[in-house]
Amino acid sequence: MASTYITDNLPKAAEYLNANRLREALNLLKSISEHAMTWEITDSIKRVDEAYAYMLGYMTRGTDDPGREEMHQSLIADAYTLLDRLTRHVSSKDTPSLYYEALRYRRQMRGQLPSLAEQLASYESLIDRTSLFNLAAGDGFTSGDNSDETRQAEEVQDNIFDYIWTVYPLNGQDAETVGSILASEALPRTFRAHTVSAITRGLLEFFDENRILMLADAVAGNDTEISVRALIGLVLGLHKYRNRPLTRRIKDRLSALKDSPQWDSDMKMLQLELIRTRDTERINDKMQNEVIPEMMKLRPDIMRKFKDIRNDDEDIMSMEENPEWEELLNGSGLRDSLKEFGELQMEGSDVMMSTFSHLKSFPFFHKVSHWFMPFDSERSELKQAATGDATTVNELIQRVPFLCDSDKYSLMLSLANIPHGQRQMMMAQFEAQASQMAREALAASMSGQVDRRAAANSYLHDAYRFYKLFRRKREFYDPFAEPINLISVPILADSFHDAEPLRLIAELYFRFHAYEEALSVFRRLLEYAPPSAEIFQKIGYCLERAGQYAEALEQYRQAELFNATNVWTLRRMAACSKAASNLEDASGYYRRLADLKPDDAGIALNLANTLAQLEMYGEAIKLYYKVTFLDEKSAKPLRPLAWCLFVTGEFDRSRQLYERILADSPTPDDYLNIGHVALASGNISEAINYYRLSVTTSDGTVDTFASKLAQDRPSLERAGVEPSTIPLLVDAVFYSL
Repeated sequence: MASTYITDNLPKAAEYLNANRLREALNLLKSISEHAMTWEITDSIKRVDEAYAYMLGYMTRGTDDPGREEMHQSLIADAYTLLDRLTRHVSSKDTPSLYYEALRYRRQMRGQLPSLAEQLASYESLIDRTSLFNLAAGDGFTSGDNSDETRQAEEVQDNIFDYIWTVYPLNGQDAETVGSILASEALPRTFRAHTVSAITRGLLEFFDENRILMLADAVAGNDTEISVRALIGLVLGLHKYRNRPLTRRIKDRLSALKDSPQWDSDMKMLQLELIRTRDTERINDKMQNEVIPEMMKLRPDIMRKFKDIRNDDEDIMSMEENPEWEELLNGSGLRDSLKEFGELQMEGSDVMMSTFSHLKSFPFFHKVSHWFMPFDSERSELKQAATGDATTVNELIQRVPFLCDSDKYSLMLSLANIPHGQRQMMMAQFEAQASQMAREALAASMSGQVDRRAAANSYLHDAYRFYKLFRRKREFYDPFAEPINLISVPILADSFHDAEPLRLIAELYFRFHAYEEALSVFRRLLEYAPPSAEIFQKIGYCLERAGQYAEALEQYRQAELFNATNVWTLRRMAACSKAASNLEDASGYYRRLADLKPDDAGIALNLANTLAQLEMYGEAIKLYYKVTFLDEKSAKPLRPLAWCLFVTGEFDRSRQLYERILADSPTPDDYLNIGHVALASGNISEAINYYRLSVTTSDGTVDTFASKLAQDRPSLERAGVEPSTIPLLVDAVFYSL
């Protein structure tokens, strides 16, 4: 087990590097390496330290060095790499994770396991044999069952995935082999797409220049699925390591990639899809906590309506047209929820997570590699679960556009346990929805862009499921644990330079309540779009939600310059002033609102509350009466009005209001306040009774009552209560309990 010194200081070294404190980071890394007795790494750290010392020496002597900044960044990048090597070495000893278990196994079997190149050769041989078998079977020959070869090929593919995922760094012969996989059109595209995912998994474990370059090359390829998978892997990696300096090779390769006409549209598309993943948890929670429980409530009514229906097509159709169904859905609110989910699905949001989250317990999903496997109906696991109509089901599922590959495997594996009749009904529903969505997708096609968006959407759903549902998910860095804002990645930020894409991204962040990210994009939008009241309003609102009220007010004032009578802006300015305890300004904004909307009960109530806090009770009382006139059913003005009447000495009118309040779900504070009225009116016995009720209906402790009494003491004294009487009340209430 690694010493506490090592485990405590590895994160500290990373903090030093993130803060560009290179000398401190190198000193700490050298100390950690010496503790870990990794002498080769120690020597590398010393070389970086010496190079840094020379660079600083030239700088202090005033030597002109145009390459100094690039060298500094290169040294920081080298230090990050040494930190990764140290972390991996220390963790590989006993960290109980799948990644390090694979490393330890490979070390134990050193020299006994085939190389990556040998595994690839074995895979190619196996798929050649299975292809020959299928060709012979198609010509009417019998060559025996090829299921053994198929399973062997799948096992080798899984091993190749695990090897590429866990090898570090990916260089030398291994890098050449991976490059040959990506370049070979003779290999199955599912295998090449799977390899891209293995490269990504390794990159998200540790930064690796070669992996980034390989993904960049794959992005430039002609195969849409492979290109989009590589793009997502590249972007997730660049986002994770956004604080690290990039090497010249990476910068040059990405610069070439950015020159492609597809790049900017890909960045916009991918950013929007990544934002939509943030809404998955909300959709999942709503499905679990609102929609499904409501459907379960309706189930008895639905089942009753099925009792008298004969099992023929005509009766089923009449059931679909029955207006009672409409009443059930409308009455429960389900129709609105289902409509919302339908619209979200068409936009690309993940509405299927809740449905399929319970179907990830099959042994198939115990392997990391299977979560990123492109759907292949020829997989042996699906053949074993297949029934007589397997071919039809496979073909249908492959055409369902709203299921990601992981969910397709879940569905196929689960169908084996469903009776034939129910399976047929489910397939009919999928077929109808698949056909409808296919027609809509065709109508909305945009020169191939829809294909790339659909591929990105599906693969992100696969990745999201892995990081949220895999049984050992806590062992992995989760890229979706934080918002993925590509504009925060220096190497990608310059791809967002047009107003319209920035506006779309900002609005989507805003819609999903990602206010911190929306704020950064709206601010960037101001660099490319004319300023407007709406942009300043939304910047202000983002700041307000972050509790930065002074900054929010400044933005609202900018919006006010475009329209001084905008009700929404004035409301927010009043709310921010109030939240910042600037009641004078808040009252001024509420007065302006009241002039604009004199019959708005809400505005009148807010102004009255603000004036009451300013102890302008006379004006506040008039406004409270106005609110009761504008909205006779509202109980909101009663309590503050009763209190204002009390502190201004109008005890009888205050008592009348409190008696109305006590008749409808009174709170402990209501009993306390009417007790104050009784006390100020000279009815001490009645006051004690109300105080006792306040204590017994709250936490039952006299301490709480004493604290509240102390807070209200100035108001009691203003109402004429003798100061010497107030301390005695606590004991009087105590004895009355």
